[in-house]
Amino acid sequence: MTIKSSQSADPQGGILDEVRAKKFVLVDDKDNMRAALAMLPDGSAGLRLYDDQSTTRAFLAVLPDGSVGLRLYDVQGKQRAALDVSPDGTGLSLYDAQGKPRAGLGLVADGTPALDLYDAQGKPRAVLAMLADGTPGLRLYDAQGRALFSAP
Repeated sequence: MTIKSSQSADPQGGILDEVRAKKFVLVDDKDNMRAALAMLPDGSAGLRLYDDQSTTRAFLAVLPDGSVGLRLYDVQGKQRAALDVSPDGTGLSLYDAQGKPRAGLGLVADGTPALDLYDAQGKPRAVLAMLADGTPGLRLYDAQGRALFSAP
């Protein structure tokens, strides 16, 4: 293992001004991994946080295109929430205990908002959106995805 620093350690406190690596791993007193900060194979920078059972509970990444994603997981390691910011827009997604999407809130690149609600099978059932001209829109769907109601 090689540790590079921009300056030698402070003789008083042993603090380096800079440490460079492609991966850092934080462990607890039982040597369980609790966090990892690493460069990923696709060029993303990622931070993964684990609970005391080594289950992933949070993951934050900055992708090569500048997009940012945050994933939050329950105690079983199932994704329960996602927040993404990209050049195309921003979105928040919420998932049930089975990992199915249940709600989504998003903004497209022009700032137009939408709220999507999904049934237990993860199928869209209601969409509330604001059109670019400021007109509100509402669409309701049946279990087969057929439109029940649409306004305007």
